[in-house]
Amino acid sequence: MIPDHKKEEVRQAADILEVVGAHVKLKRSGSSYTGLCPFHNEKSPSFHVTPRLGIYKCFGCGAGGDVFQFVMQMDGVGFNEAIRTLAERYRIDLPDQEEAQASDPVYQRKEGIYHALQFAGLHFHQALLESTEAEQARNYLDKRGFTRETIVQASLGFASARGDMLLKAANKAGMQGSYLEDAGLVRVDPEQDRTYDYFRGRLMFPIFNPSGKLIAFAGRVLGEEKTAKYINSPQTLVYNKSEVLYGIHRARNEIRKQAQAILVEGYTDVLSLQQAGVTHVVASSGTALTPDQVRLIHRYGDGLLMIYDADAAGQSAMIRGMDIAIAEGLEVRMVQLPEGEDPDSFVRQFGGKAFTQYCADESADFLHFLIQKAQVNKAWEDPARKEKSIHRMLRSIALMKDPIRRETYIQFLSQQARIGDRSLFETLAKLRNQTHKDALKEQTRVSTDPQQTTARNATMQTSPVGFTTAGESTPAERELLRLMLHYGNALVEYIGLNSNE
Repeated sequence: MIPDHKKEEVRQAADILEVVGAHVKLKRSGSSYTGLCPFHNEKSPSFHVTPRLGIYKCFGCGAGGDVFQFVMQMDGVGFNEAIRTLAERYRIDLPDQEEAQASDPVYQRKEGIYHALQFAGLHFHQALLESTEAEQARNYLDKRGFTRETIVQASLGFASARGDMLLKAANKAGMQGSYLEDAGLVRVDPEQDRTYDYFRGRLMFPIFNPSGKLIAFAGRVLGEEKTAKYINSPQTLVYNKSEVLYGIHRARNEIRKQAQAILVEGYTDVLSLQQAGVTHVVASSGTALTPDQVRLIHRYGDGLLMIYDADAAGQSAMIRGMDIAIAEGLEVRMVQLPEGEDPDSFVRQFGGKAFTQYCADESADFLHFLIQKAQVNKAWEDPARKEKSIHRMLRSIALMKDPIRRETYIQFLSQQARIGDRSLFETLAKLRNQTHKDALKEQTRVSTDPQQTTARNATMQTSPVGFTTAGESTPAERELLRLMLHYGNALVEYIGLNSNE
């Protein structure tokens, strides 16, 4: 807990004009200041800041509050984290928090990792700009059309092929080797009794979390070496690639304004689009799209435009990711670029405005997209293939949580497929029941797993008086109740119908 007097100290120290002004160009208007709202897209300023009262208010979208609320909305963080951010900015100590953290070994390890990553980021960036060994990397970036401004903004870097340059620089700076290892920057070979740099001879793409902290790297091989084109930092205390989106720290505010994120495949796709002025763009950081990544997007906007390569692998990955986004409740649109093009090549050839216009003209909601794809592949003309296509579409619709959305999409599919909606609704109900049944089996499997049960029992045995204990109900029963509450009548009815089996 942060003491109330400390909250007030931070509130008094944090100049709301300065904090807001870092994100919004403000113009004086009487006793207040006005500007374009950072939380929605507008052409006429409706965003007002009143320094005397320490508040802001947008009369367009309704956003408003004090300096804490502004940081919470801009950064997508909680109340305490917003206070901590401002306290750090205005050099205010939060002693209760610091004392607790100082005695926490995990916190200390995390801080050591962050320090090592920041050091490595500066080392790699300086090497790219100044090292003669990085000439190949600079030539590559020049051929791809990246400006020096983009290189600096993205903090791109270069890792020497010699294999110990980062390690030597860190040792010279007096950094603990354990932090480099914890950060995934070096590897230890006990058999040969040596330590070496993890990234060697690669163009380095720093990966930042939403608040702008450096948490990992991706390294691209240069030349025609027979090795992985990209390698990412291994998982650490501060980095889990399934939870990270490349570019999110720069894209989050524009995603809010546009109410939509653009999702692409590659790091260079993100950088090319940003350089061309399309800034609400992110990439999935070297993984197939995950539920955690989709939830991160949803934190900043309700829409998702997916743009993957036109080849079979890219289209397959896009359709898999589509279902995850639909299940999260995002408004999913999809666009396929012309054959042989990716976002990077398209925007370099035609520019950012042409890219934006192409997406506006050619993007379609997921159901239109799947229908168009089936028509192009002649699957809409063959009865057996059409049936499979419709089942595939129904599986996606079944993931929707909103019943009105489901019904709207079913009615549209009925019109396009020329099939009665009754049969579609019946199939949809079976698919949803099967989904709930599969989820229940999975949860029950987890509940009865010996390791999970041991951990859960240990937790219950240490529960305070008045909380649920192991003797009151089984884990499976509690999980069943949770699922019934979460999924509502459909699952309740299903369990009721099958309770005597």
